[in-house]
Amino acid sequence: MCVSKHNRTVLVLCGMVLPALLAGAEIDLFLPGTTSFSCYTTSWKAGSDMNAGSEVVQRDGQNYLKLTYRGTQGTARANLKIERPLPENKTRRLFYRIAYDGSDQPRFQISVIFHHDPRAILVGSILLQQGEHDYRFEPSYRRAEASLNLHQAANVILDSGPENAGRSIFLKRVFLQEEELQLQQSREMPILQRRRSAEVLPDFQPLFTGRSLQVQAKYDEQALYLHTTASFAGRPPVALVKPGDNRNRLWQDELLELFCSGELDNQSYFQYVFNAAGAEWGSSTHYDVTAAAVTRHSDFIPEHTRVMRLEDNVWQTELTIPFISLRKTEREFINFQIVQNISAAKADVWNPSDKYPPPRNYGLLYFNARPFGGGTSEILSVRCLEYAGMDKAGIAIALKNSGQEPGCQARVHLVAPDYSILSSELLPLAESLTLNGCKNLPGLYSIYLEVLNQAGSRFVTGINCRNDREFPDRSRETVLWPVPKKQQLKAEVSCDLAAAPVIRLPENASERTRLTARMLAGRLQGYTGREFTLSGPGPGGIALSLSPGGPPEGYRLTVTAQGVSISGSDEPGLYYGGVTLLQLLLSGFQPRNTILPGCELEDYPDLPVRTVCLLHPWTFHNRQFKDVRSIDYLIDWVRKYVADNKQNVLVCDLSSLIQYKSQPEMNGPQAIYSLEDLSRLAQWCRDHFIELAPRWQLGSHSDWWLTIAHPELREKGDRTQADVTHPDHDRIVFNCLQEVIQATGAKYIGVGGDEWWHAPKKDEQPDPLLRGQTRAQAFMAFHERLAEFCRRQGVRPIMHEDMLVRWHNGHRFEVSEHLEQLPRDFIIAIWAYLDRNALFFSEKGFEVWVTPTGISNYPGTNALPLTRGFGWNIYGFYTMSFRFQPSYSAANTLAAGFAWNTAGTGRQTLPEAIANGYLPTVCQLRAINPAPAGGSAIIPIAGEATLSIANIPTAFTGQVLPAEVPIPGKFAELFFLHHISCPPGYPDPKQLAGSWRQYPYGEPTGAYQVHYADGSTLSIPLTVFENIGFADVAAENTLLLAGRALYNRQDPEDSSKQIRYYQFAWNNPFPDREISKISFVPESTREFRVQLYAISGRR
Repeated sequence: MCVSKHNRTVLVLCGMVLPALLAGAEIDLFLPGTTSFSCYTTSWKAGSDMNAGSEVVQRDGQNYLKLTYRGTQGTARANLKIERPLPENKTRRLFYRIAYDGSDQPRFQISVIFHHDPRAILVGSILLQQGEHDYRFEPSYRRAEASLNLHQAANVILDSGPENAGRSIFLKRVFLQEEELQLQQSREMPILQRRRSAEVLPDFQPLFTGRSLQVQAKYDEQALYLHTTASFAGRPPVALVKPGDNRNRLWQDELLELFCSGELDNQSYFQYVFNAAGAEWGSSTHYDVTAAAVTRHSDFIPEHTRVMRLEDNVWQTELTIPFISLRKTEREFINFQIVQNISAAKADVWNPSDKYPPPRNYGLLYFNARPFGGGTSEILSVRCLEYAGMDKAGIAIALKNSGQEPGCQARVHLVAPDYSILSSELLPLAESLTLNGCKNLPGLYSIYLEVLNQAGSRFVTGINCRNDREFPDRSRETVLWPVPKKQQLKAEVSCDLAAAPVIRLPENASERTRLTARMLAGRLQGYTGREFTLSGPGPGGIALSLSPGGPPEGYRLTVTAQGVSISGSDEPGLYYGGVTLLQLLLSGFQPRNTILPGCELEDYPDLPVRTVCLLHPWTFHNRQFKDVRSIDYLIDWVRKYVADNKQNVLVCDLSSLIQYKSQPEMNGPQAIYSLEDLSRLAQWCRDHFIELAPRWQLGSHSDWWLTIAHPELREKGDRTQADVTHPDHDRIVFNCLQEVIQATGAKYIGVGGDEWWHAPKKDEQPDPLLRGQTRAQAFMAFHERLAEFCRRQGVRPIMHEDMLVRWHNGHRFEVSEHLEQLPRDFIIAIWAYLDRNALFFSEKGFEVWVTPTGISNYPGTNALPLTRGFGWNIYGFYTMSFRFQPSYSAANTLAAGFAWNTAGTGRQTLPEAIANGYLPTVCQLRAINPAPAGGSAIIPIAGEATLSIANIPTAFTGQVLPAEVPIPGKFAELFFLHHISCPPGYPDPKQLAGSWRQYPYGEPTGAYQVHYADGSTLSIPLTVFENIGFADVAAENTLLLAGRALYNRQDPEDSSKQIRYYQFAWNNPFPDREISKISFVPESTREFRVQLYAISGRR
């Protein structure tokens, strides 16, 4: 590709010649004789001796860098370093100008690595031609947050393998073409809250004067000092709870509450409360490396000193809190909140808010050695700037600056909805500031403006605003997940499966291949309504075959106008090719679709073990679920969120839910699955190339299933620990394990192994020894017995690692000192310190799977080659306590994408995967159920079609339908458009806390009653987060387990808001019965109002 040569303005930057950043300019990164490459062999590759000799030569009077390649193996690298990151506010294309004298076409690889993330990389290749040409770098591979416009680029690398040994090339120039960003959309980010801020100096100054509370503050290099005075209308403060009393009653007293967050990330904080009698309580919510997630710890009291006086009914307190307890970073400000509770009156709150704990509701304390002065700055408005072709956005801030000294500078700190923080460089203070390179995620942002004067003092102000970004509608796109390694779609070609509804097999097809074909035929019939027959070779239809020799579990799928071909490297690969075929068919949400787009796909997994650990929602022994579903529900979930995600190991903790025959005393109303159910589940998994690994908590957390039924097995001094030295322990436990292993034919079992001795029982003193053994000896002896038991059963145990390393929980009773005793039969499932532990246990000879408990955690580039398996631990089908956050099922889908394609999908966070629209679309596609009895005709009911929502004609007027809707006719499938409306501020996530124990699938809100013409009725339960969602929630909280589509409409009363409407498809089990009407039956005791807006029906 030849490029016209623009006039260039040249400047010198970090020893490198760079032109000024002009629109349409070319920037020289390399000119021979002016800048230089670093040439070397990739010595980290065993035996690499390829290298490039370099010298500046002249051709036709111009300088060239001649690179001559020598060697027999490995890679020769020519590395060009970019010292200073390129700014975000440009689009760029990278070119190499190379002269080559040969007549062949040698291939060279180009890669770009980045300053901000060592995992980020772009890779592509160029094919040289004879003569001098400009070669444009076009990335074919992208990892992590590698910027396509080369923002933060650190190195530009030219690589050559031994196939180019003996060749010489002449490098004339490496340059960038730059253009101004094209603004695509500017969107207001409405300000939700202005956060109070206050200056803290080395001497005490008033911080707050409320109705009851007065606060003064100062600081030094070590700590924050607070003096508080509180009066209560001439009476003493209520302080009934004394130190040592039961603190459950503490909240009835008139407490002083402090909240601090030094991290400024809107999720980490500590809370410290106390009364005038000195009774205190605290909690810490911070990133816990042991859990690889932000966790909350109760009974946490921060390091502090406190002196209190009560004189004349006035409560005075002097508090000193070290900055190390505040977790203050290098930033000279923190989030802070202080609250004085007053009986029968509204509390005194420094930063006005009705909800104290969330850090987004705190104010700001900023620290100055000298007063800043009288100037102020106010954030007037915020806009999100979206640019064409850019993942990242700009945040434009309009300011009102009053009385600021000349020469002030500003720095902007932006906290995104995923809690990441981006800080700008120092900028001249102006009326408007723009921070580029920002994550463009839906949800709440906090913006802190830090103004510094020439004396070095600062003024800080902050706001919360909302980015109402809607994730893009990809319902008309071809969306495949996991993303195939190679895919070429051909829009001009299509194949109609209805022309030849046949699956063709080789004459010598194995029984496994025939099973795959039957399974595919069954699912195709469900989605197309056509019966697919199995036949021998011939033209047309879908041809299945095996072609050994390719990557394990790989496949090639080709769609032409003549038919479909799926060729698998092995039996699993052939099956996965069929899964992709179904995804092609469903993409676009075309009902009764039989048309496939032309394509050529090649794919295979990067990791041989792609796992998910499901801790099935459970309740305690002898407690009953209020919503019980059969094993069919679990199988259907596995189909949608495990099999269709191409995962192949399901570790599933059903320990308290199993009806044991050998130990019937373990059973109760909570035991909802029989051994026959588990046999069905296991066989279904095997048919779909999934290994079911039943899981139990052995030793630790045994109150989940064992010690409530057998209290004699609880270890003295701990609430949840089983005594593995008890004479009856192994008999009871191994009986339960054995019958489940025999029922399922499992190859693996999960045995927990984490967090032994994690919950001391305060009213019991533990015995020094366990039947003559130290606890470390008891731990290892039990796992040796367990390993022997597993060998006899023919299974491999999977255990967590934390008790095996000193830097995690292995310091307890010196357990980690005995690691060498642990048999290498155990697969180590790592949930914390991912990279460090993967390296450690690999070197110790264990098989390693990385299974973090925190979603959006991935193994690093160094740990990945040591990892045989990957997947996240999930704690339910939606979320524990049904919080307003994306579901565990959606999170598992993201993890499955990484396990299959560790490079192509990147290490996306959950908010990022939702924001780009692909994950929501995948989840909606998973919600499409087969309806084999239905035809292609879909009609709106109760009105004329005004909308097409995911290709369903819908009669939507914005008006709620009446409680009874006449529906005359026979329908195989009904499509409901509805939502839940609530009073303002309701529901709070806390109101749903705990309901997951009773309602493991979601909380009921009511039911639609189907009335058939023959007088019979059928109930369609409506369950929060499963098939119906809330009207007024952020986009990221709209993913349902059974939500086929989402329709957004601007709120007619508030143009800044979107109203959410959810499309739910219901299959009629009696399609031959005529329906007369649909009515709604409310069931919830909460303030939920189910509102139905439209019904459509498939004949």
